[in-house]
Amino acid sequence: MKEYISATKEKIKQVVDLFYQQKNQEGYQELIKVIDSLSEIIALMEKEQSNLELVEKNNKLLYSLNNVTDAMINKDTVLQADILNYEITDILDEIAEIIK
Repeated sequence: MKEYISATKEKIKQVVDLFYQQKNQEGYQELIKVIDSLSEIIALMEKEQSNLELVEKNNKLLYSLNNVTDAMINKDTVLQADILNYEITDILDEIAEIIK
């Protein structure tokens, strides 16, 4: 799962760069891939219900994804990029630390 998290972080970096460069259409196309990857990670973590730390990170990740969705509704690509770059990437790092 660590490799998957690492690959997802690379995808996030691409989306963030595209949104910061105001290449929104390309950013949204790549964002779909990021959301798919994050959905996979969430599904994998949901199988680990016995690990309360992972359950907490899963909830944190879902909360941040809801914030991305709100920013998307408001067409605020900079806010989306910030949430992806600062919140979601950090949560993925925390998850990677737990699963060593």
